Amino acid sequence: AEFGNFFVDHRGSTERVGGGQDHFKTPRLGRGIHRVAQGGGAALYAAPAGVFGPGFHREADIGTDALGASTVVDEKIAELCGDPSVADYVFRVARDRFSRSGRPSLLVSSLERVQAASPQSPAVQDYVRYLALTGDGEVSLEETAAASAAEPANVTFRITHALNLLKNNQPAEALKVFDDVIIFANRLPPGQLAVIAAVLSAGGDAKRARSAAALLDPDLLLPGEYALILPLRTAAP
Repeated sequence: AEFGNFFVDHRGSTERVGGGQDHFKTPRLGRGIHRVAQGGGAALYAAPAGVFGPGFHREADIGTDALGASTVVDEKIAELCGDPSVADYVFRVARDRFSRSGRPSLLVSSLERVQAASPQSPAVQDYVRYLALTGDGEVSLEETAAASAAEPANVTFRITHALNLLKNNQPAEALKVFDDVIIFANRLPPGQLAVIAAVLSAGGDAKRARSAAALLDPDLLLPGEYALILPLRTAAP
């Protein structure tokens, strides 16, 4: 399967991975693309008004942590995961943010709170499935397919389904999960990029899979995520 909708930034350019060698100075949509995938922090700018309370501004405080308020913001996000009225949305932000920053204790705390506040939320269910798949657990393909279909613009859910397909020895189907979306690698949390690298490798694109794997900091990966890319990092060029 051609995987021409996956883009990786290299030294300021954007390279299409899979079906071509096109380079663009800035990210752009490919032809025939129906939607751009979003998930985790990508949905941040659609936050309901007032979710983070007075003094919390989405771009300044959550995105760039103006005035060095990172710890305060992190604790507030983890706390809000326990509020049933916003738990699903805030946990999506927490998962993206803490996965990028290498703060597993805050992610665990956020998960515990959101499971108590909103155990059936789509974001919680997806992460529980993802943890099982990156561990020794099994998840039905019907579950991950249904979750991905319910939120087709959510790349996080698609990646979970692709990982499930990969673990079920269906690499071609895993590639097809991304047929109608564009994914920008530089916008993915490290663990999700590890899954993409593994999918690319299983689909026969070893060169780009190794390139993606080489960009990852192992300290930001779960053990199961690192196991996905270990063969790529140790393989001969």
